[in-house]
Amino acid sequence: MAPHDKNAGAIPSNGLAFDHIMAQTLALDLEITKDGQKLKHIGAICQGQRFEWKGATGSAQALRDLDAFGDQARYVLGHNIFNHDLPFLKAISPGLRLLDLPVIDTLYLSPLAFPQNPYHRLVKDYKLVRSSLSDPLEDVRLALSVFEDQWVSFTNMGERCLEILSFYKHCFQEGRFNGFSGNGLAAVFNLTGAGCIENDYSARDQFIRLTDGLVCRQGVDRAYAAMDPAGPEAPIAAYSLAWLMVAGSNSVLPPWVRHQFPKVVPFLKALRDIPCGYASCAYCRQTHDPDAQLKRFFGFDAFRSTPQTIDGASLQREVVLKGLQNEPLMAILPTGGGKSLCYQLPALVRHVRRGLLTVVISPLQALMKDQVDNLINNTGTPFAAAIYGLLTPPERGEVIERVRMGDVALLYISPEQLRSRSVRQILAQREIGCWVFDEAHCLSKWGHDFRPDYLYAARFIRELCLEQNLDLPPIACFTATAKPDVIEEITAYFQSELKQSLWLFEGGVERDNLLFDVLPIGTAEKLEQAFDIVRQHLDEHPEASVIVYAALRNTTEEICDYLVRKGLNAEYFHAGLEGHEKRRIIEEFVAGEIRVICATNAFGMGIDKSNIRLVLHYDLPGSLENYLQEAGRAGRDMKPANCILLYDSKDSETQFRLAAYSELNKDEIQRILKCLRRSRLNKDNEIVITTQELLRDEELARVFEKDGGSSDTKVRTAVSWLERADFLERNQNQTQVFQGKPLVKTIEEAEPIIQRCKLPQMMQELWRGILFVLFNTASNTGLSADEIAESLFPSANRLNELERQFGLTAAQVVIYAMHEMAAAGLLDQGMMLSAYVHLKGKKNASRQLTMVCTLEERLLKLMQEEAPDADSGGWVDLDINRLNQRLQNDGEESNPVTLRQLVKGLMQDGKGLAGSHGSIDLQHVGGSLYRLALQRSWSAIQETAALRRSVAELIVRVLVEKAKNLLTDAQKGTTSEALVEFGANELDDAIRHDLFLHSKIQKPLAAIDRGLMFLHDHKIIALQHGLAVFRQAMTIRLNPQHRRRQYTLGDYKPLAVHYRERRFQFHVVLEYVNLALDKVARAIGLALDYFSMPRQNFIKKYFDGRQEILERATSVESYRQIVESLNNPVQIGIVGSAVRYNNLVLAGPGAGKTRLVVHRCAYLLRVERIPAGRILIMCFNHNAAVALRKRLVNLVGKDARGVTVATYHGAAMRLAGLSVREMMDKNRATENIDFNALIREAVGLLKGEKEIPGLDPDEARDHLLRGFSHILVDEYQDIDQDQYDLVSAIAGRTLEEGDGRLAIMAVGDDDQNIYAFRGANIGFIKRFQEDYQCGTTYMVENYRSSDHIIQAANQLIAQNRDRMKNTHPVRVDRQRKAEPRGGDWEPRDPVSRGRVQRLIVKDSFHQTLAVYEEMERLRSLKPELDWSCFAILGRTKVALDMMRAFLEKKGVPIRVGLKTGLPLLRVREVHRFISNLKDREREIRRASELFACLPDEQTNGFCNHWTEMLKEMIQSYVDETADTELPVSYFVNWIYEAVLEQRREKTLGQGVFLSTVHGAKGLEFEHVFILDGDWRWPADIKQQEEERRLLYVGLTRAKETLSLMEMEKKGNPFISDLHGDFIFKREITCRHDVCREEICRRYRVISLSDLYLSYAGSFEQDNTIHKQLAMLGMGDRLQPIGNGSGIDLKTGGGYCVARLSSKGCELLSGKLKEIVEARIIGMIQWSAESSQKEYRQNLKVASWEVPLFELIIDSSQAATASSPPDW
Repeated sequence: MAPHDKNAGAIPSNGLAFDHIMAQTLALDLEITKDGQKLKHIGAICQGQRFEWKGATGSAQALRDLDAFGDQARYVLGHNIFNHDLPFLKAISPGLRLLDLPVIDTLYLSPLAFPQNPYHRLVKDYKLVRSSLSDPLEDVRLALSVFEDQWVSFTNMGERCLEILSFYKHCFQEGRFNGFSGNGLAAVFNLTGAGCIENDYSARDQFIRLTDGLVCRQGVDRAYAAMDPAGPEAPIAAYSLAWLMVAGSNSVLPPWVRHQFPKVVPFLKALRDIPCGYASCAYCRQTHDPDAQLKRFFGFDAFRSTPQTIDGASLQREVVLKGLQNEPLMAILPTGGGKSLCYQLPALVRHVRRGLLTVVISPLQALMKDQVDNLINNTGTPFAAAIYGLLTPPERGEVIERVRMGDVALLYISPEQLRSRSVRQILAQREIGCWVFDEAHCLSKWGHDFRPDYLYAARFIRELCLEQNLDLPPIACFTATAKPDVIEEITAYFQSELKQSLWLFEGGVERDNLLFDVLPIGTAEKLEQAFDIVRQHLDEHPEASVIVYAALRNTTEEICDYLVRKGLNAEYFHAGLEGHEKRRIIEEFVAGEIRVICATNAFGMGIDKSNIRLVLHYDLPGSLENYLQEAGRAGRDMKPANCILLYDSKDSETQFRLAAYSELNKDEIQRILKCLRRSRLNKDNEIVITTQELLRDEELARVFEKDGGSSDTKVRTAVSWLERADFLERNQNQTQVFQGKPLVKTIEEAEPIIQRCKLPQMMQELWRGILFVLFNTASNTGLSADEIAESLFPSANRLNELERQFGLTAAQVVIYAMHEMAAAGLLDQGMMLSAYVHLKGKKNASRQLTMVCTLEERLLKLMQEEAPDADSGGWVDLDINRLNQRLQNDGEESNPVTLRQLVKGLMQDGKGLAGSHGSIDLQHVGGSLYRLALQRSWSAIQETAALRRSVAELIVRVLVEKAKNLLTDAQKGTTSEALVEFGANELDDAIRHDLFLHSKIQKPLAAIDRGLMFLHDHKIIALQHGLAVFRQAMTIRLNPQHRRRQYTLGDYKPLAVHYRERRFQFHVVLEYVNLALDKVARAIGLALDYFSMPRQNFIKKYFDGRQEILERATSVESYRQIVESLNNPVQIGIVGSAVRYNNLVLAGPGAGKTRLVVHRCAYLLRVERIPAGRILIMCFNHNAAVALRKRLVNLVGKDARGVTVATYHGAAMRLAGLSVREMMDKNRATENIDFNALIREAVGLLKGEKEIPGLDPDEARDHLLRGFSHILVDEYQDIDQDQYDLVSAIAGRTLEEGDGRLAIMAVGDDDQNIYAFRGANIGFIKRFQEDYQCGTTYMVENYRSSDHIIQAANQLIAQNRDRMKNTHPVRVDRQRKAEPRGGDWEPRDPVSRGRVQRLIVKDSFHQTLAVYEEMERLRSLKPELDWSCFAILGRTKVALDMMRAFLEKKGVPIRVGLKTGLPLLRVREVHRFISNLKDREREIRRASELFACLPDEQTNGFCNHWTEMLKEMIQSYVDETADTELPVSYFVNWIYEAVLEQRREKTLGQGVFLSTVHGAKGLEFEHVFILDGDWRWPADIKQQEEERRLLYVGLTRAKETLSLMEMEKKGNPFISDLHGDFIFKREITCRHDVCREEICRRYRVISLSDLYLSYAGSFEQDNTIHKQLAMLGMGDRLQPIGNGSGIDLKTGGGYCVARLSSKGCELLSGKLKEIVEARIIGMIQWSAESSQKEYRQNLKVASWEVPLFELIIDSSQAATASSPPDW
């Protein structure tokens, strides 16, 4: 048997009276249908006889039988029958006799019988807690049992004070409740000994006597004046008196009393809350005196003397006084200024006065426990608690129960918790005395930490008060940092929303004991400097602590790691840590076990540790508000402390970037609104949806995917703003949770069960996937059902199919499936928990438990010695400090904190162990003083505590054993702490198998709960969440009045103001830093002005004449680099143009077109903070895209990540959702892709010409563009029809402004349109102004070439008539105007003096020699010249072959272009690299780590250009991704696209650049030679102009010198007219040591079709040919040799390693003697799969290698060197 309550036992001496009334009582309970219309079940007992009826028909007869059954009864009894059973009976059968009987309602008696425990046994929120909801007869027995307890209580009460019973009798006599007689209640009091009170006046006098000293005497008069003591309100006085008898403890009026008798609240308020002002009133003199209450609860003799009011009084005292007077207020006090006490003290007093709950809304979830612990330690009160997301179910359950029972005076909650149904329900149980908004600046859009969830609080408060039928309680707002505009907005908000005018108390922000400093520092020495500063402070203050703040999580980890390696005791803290780690770090830091914390601002507010001597800001804070909040952690003991900020100018962009990272634009919010409007409504016309379900909408997925970051937070923020704009109403969250664990260990073990269930294929897949996820998830993890579904079905189509198949959302399907899996025996469903358990050392769980249990036994013995007669009832005094001293004197390891926790635990004891209430009731008198009332005898209390300790010991044994079983033998010797997963069912089984506990415990789950909390509270174990799968959905109701309204700029304005204010706040920080670097006092002056001056006055004082910088989302230095450094008014105007401005920029060569695009993009990213994912840059080729991205990264760093820089076909493939990888793998044999077809497909989709199922054309366009808002196009003059259509479709050329059109900037030069042969059309750039209704800007300052080169180019192109820049000639940039026109070579070169040379040569042979000699001459004038500074350009490739042969003979390094179409994916190095990557596709790596995946190089003495190409690609990917950790699969897909681009543009080598002019487009070189030999004068004028543009492009590649070669016969016709002082013409006669025949060469790359690809594959794997092929590499030579039937390719050793195809043989037929050599340029991987079917049967291996080579051909027999080869 469990220990009994002390009041349990036999019927008391007036048992005859009890028997008498029971013999005359009909006890009754009804079961009614949910709609309240029909009777389902009747149960009744009278005179020991039972009556029962249930059925669907015959209820009328049953009621007549019931009436007859109770015919002898004089009373009718039941629980809540006044409001439930009797009204129903009267409605359906008004003639029943029993309806006229006096009623005994046990619900009405409970608050009078058990005022300290008004929820005794069966009472809970107006209703009976039923052990069996379908058994009214059982409920009747329980009601009779409750009545018996009440009778015992009233009998004992009468023995102590008969006047109380008499007063109760008077209040209920002749009363009617809900139309029924209350005389039954009066009869109870009469029969238990109550006397009679003559009249209401006598009753009032008796009330005054009974409450003497408990209430204000004047208050009694006020209270009685406001009610009718003779009417139905008379019980108000009875309930008030009952509560007053126990006031000051943890008792509360049950909510049903407030509901049934609304005037009880103002009655008690008049008695206890309103000070009368009379010195003679002892109650008011003590209770309403702030100084007395301060001393009582905090032990302080006086309030803080500073800050002061205007008249010199303590501001803190004035704030507390207003709080005690229940006035709404707002207080701004400096950090460390006693702000928390200002609301904590009134909260504790309110609880004592009327049992009221004060709710503190705080953003500091991770620090709430610390705040609660601090309050308990500072005051000794046990009546503080917090509800936040980190609580485990037992913790949360205990807090909720304590709130309900009145054991909590001060409840901390986060604003998000207000959306919780359970929180709303429990708050409705209590009368709220005050709503406190801690960190109230979060309410204001002008505040630095604005949180939209805070704005829901006012609506919540308003609705809760309406639900409770109570007046609005006062609002109290507190912050340490609020500017005038923040104060104004907050006060206006509460005036508007709750009609409360807040008293304002301003205490400023200044802290005299803090010494501020700013130290300039460079990035490289930052860590070392931080260490030196921290170490110095720790050395100077051995007992002190330090906080180092950083902006980013990874930075805190880097700092901490550095400090630890340097020998300091440090930890890092940020929001990404697990709850257990956060708790541990905070507790150890507060206890002094950790001396240095490296933290983000997640540690910025709420930490209250007195001895922090240094706060070091490693990074710039986001605002002065944040800075002072964080700096305010220092010196809270009011002793001197240092606040140092390390300033690195590069850090400024971090804060701007962080702010922009979380921003939402109007379009995103509008998209979310559209998605909500498309969402399915439930039967209540509500949308119940998770953020992940919203984000799966295609329209949102694209946008938020590109932005990255916390999309979940963005969606919730958007919903908050839509609610604020009245588009919708968001209500309580709806949460579904499945807790359990697998009952199988492997998928294979589960398979037979899955097969037996005969599930659809998709459900089978889901079941297996769920098991896989559960197997691989930590035991203390909460899993989102949405994330599980998305991970198992990554394809949107499959996810949609899953939802369609089951008619549920994907998350609901997962939860449903898990319940089915539990039913099938795959999952064990039940509450799952985990706990960290210490296994060894001083903290080992068994040792700790023994120590605590021993201490508790000794404590209970000592408490009984101190108050042996407490068994008899009444209150006894308890002094924790005195008990602690006595225990220490007896040799016990005791401390007040542990003792307070043990005593608090006794309040919880008994639940599940010995009854329905705790072992003791507790009143906190103040400090270490308490008053104690026993609810059981001392022996029963000790027995109950021993039982709880036994349960705890059992739990520890189970957990320790489980932990040991989890560890290997090696781990058992080293692991001190383990995370153990367990279920409530396991512990229940353990109790059932323990014979002693099983016999003693009636409610094992409740006992387990209590045992776990005992262990957790004393830190013997650290409880954690168990494995759970949840779906947390928002409940949203759309406003039907605005169903067609769009979200406008006006709606968005408040949010825009908030974002603008954040930028302003950081500019203020930068100004603070600049002033502090000069003089700290000036910076402090700025800070004080910032918090006190009106905004405009502050701006005028500190930013006069510089106001424009405040609008920029970047620093002054960054703006200078992006805009002002251009030093060109035209470029500055273009870069800084309006965000939505369309612009065509006609830019001459060397004018900085790419630079302009880069800086415009940087401006959008940094200054306008357009998200990187919204910007698309179109480049003509891959090399241009790589170069542009690299320049962008160099300019803005990580901000460039996410910008799409693509070629036209690359952009088309992304838009159309096509995979280069899949397409190229499909066409591996040729790797041929029709790029123009790709572009046309993308255009068709964007225009709506191709249907996307489920989307109309407008939606399809939005879906495809993925949120792009800006498109920047480089080299616009070179686009063809398909590319023009693509740009038009992306930009929305045909759409109306604002209807999805993108802002476009195109940069081009019609004079450089040279790709007409590819379809490029100069007409498109000429139509741009008409297409996009924009102006044209001319950019003609040349930054590349010397003035002489510019003039030559101008003279050439001026001969063209069809030009757009006719009146805008290119000119040298203004910075070089004063320099020599020939640049540096004018004084350096005595021959040309920097002029453009026209070099006359005899023929192509002499041209080759002349170019070489001229290069050597230039190198002699400037010895440091590298060969890569030279470019030799020809009209066609033919003119370049002799030059190449000569340079190779001379050993000059060259860089040449390869013929397009090479199968690069098959090149050995590329193939092996991609294979290495594919083996790691599931891994997550940084781009820089991929260098390690490169294959080993086989150089054979040559530079391996393929490996170099791969290195360049990896580096490009590093730049593009900012070296972020990403799945390797991303890079595999990326490299396919990059290889595809290289395939079209590949060049090999490093050295003199040999290329056609077309191939040199977009490049620049110090020294350029334009070869003669194949320039012709077309007859058509249009073609003449095209040729002239081509030559113009060649000329303008030159930076320093330009040499135009001119043969004597048939020379270049376009240069003959170039004349002027910028031209120098001379003939060159060359000396030479080579003959023409040696360098008359042609170069041809053999194509795959020329090779017999299956040749090596026809040999077995062990054949020598495969070894020979493996030894070959780039640069090796082969010799083609005829074999009679074909042509073989042999190595120098004579091994045949390849053979030409019939096509190749035909090509070389009769020309083998002309081939000088075959040079390998790459080894190609080939396979049986890639071979034609007719060859496969002869293959002996699956894959092999084929050499790809270039033929070098002797062309000396050709008629002229310039004639084309005949093959």
